[in-house]
Amino acid sequence: MFYGKVNIEVEGLNHAKLIENLRASSVVKGVESKARSLSFWCYEKDEIKIIAILKHMCYNYKILKRKGIAPALARVFARVGVVVGIVISVALLVLYPRMVLSLDVNDSDFESQTKEIMSEEGVKQFGFLWSLDCGKLEAKLLALDGISYAKVTRQGTSIVVQLERELPKPELLLESGKAVKSKKRATVTRTIVYAGTAVVKYGQIVEVGEVLIDGYILVGEEKVNSYASGEVYGKIYIERKVFFAKEEWQDDVGRVEQQERTAQLMVESTFTNGEIVTDKWFAHKTTEEGYIVTVILECEVKISG
Repeated sequence: MFYGKVNIEVEGLNHAKLIENLRASSVVKGVESKARSLSFWCYEKDEIKIIAILKHMCYNYKILKRKGIAPALARVFARVGVVVGIVISVALLVLYPRMVLSLDVNDSDFESQTKEIMSEEGVKQFGFLWSLDCGKLEAKLLALDGISYAKVTRQGTSIVVQLERELPKPELLLESGKAVKSKKRATVTRTIVYAGTAVVKYGQIVEVGEVLIDGYILVGEEKVNSYASGEVYGKIYIERKVFFAKEEWQDDVGRVEQQERTAQLMVESTFTNGEIVTDKWFAHKTTEEGYIVTVILECEVKISG
């Protein structure tokens, strides 16, 4: 018979009445009655009805064993399910790391072109990727117009593409009539030219308004108009007199040095153009009221306007 059999053991007394109630609805065979337990066999199809009767009559029971084709098949299918589950789990462990679940491009303007290149090399979202030649992909991405840097990395199940655009090409300004001029009388110390041509040299004395960088460049012997830009620094001299009242100085020890330091600091406090002191001189004069210190500072300062 296709249906299997179930061996059930029941704990309790009054076995005769129990067997009578069970046989009223089901086929019960192989009954064995002991002092406080009863065991029997029933068809598997009647198991639910018998268990319901046992619960209704408040008997404790347990299933001892099962026999037949149906239980055997159930055990086989259960084991097959376990095996299939193990196979699927192993397959997922092997295949999942090879999947590409996301393809991220940091520049949306180049996203479609990037994904097209990636697809040509077998890199597709939700596909499997066994190996990744980052160098080859980066070379193809660098060939895109406007791209100066490309980096392709694999991060788990994600492919990340980082692109950097080329800097915009500077416009060539062919303006004439504009020049960098001096805003101070000074001796030139250094010149930094961004555009145009420097027309002054180191050690040259320049006056206010004199051209320092002119608006042209030399191509061979020909002057070609150009925008003039740059920085020119020069040496200037700043002279100031500082008065100190006599009553402020009770002792001459160290007076001269202190007055010179104080006078220099007072002069430097008036600087507004980033002057850098490169040398200094002092002259002293004593009067009835106090002391006069003449300070002469040699400074380097930006003289270009």
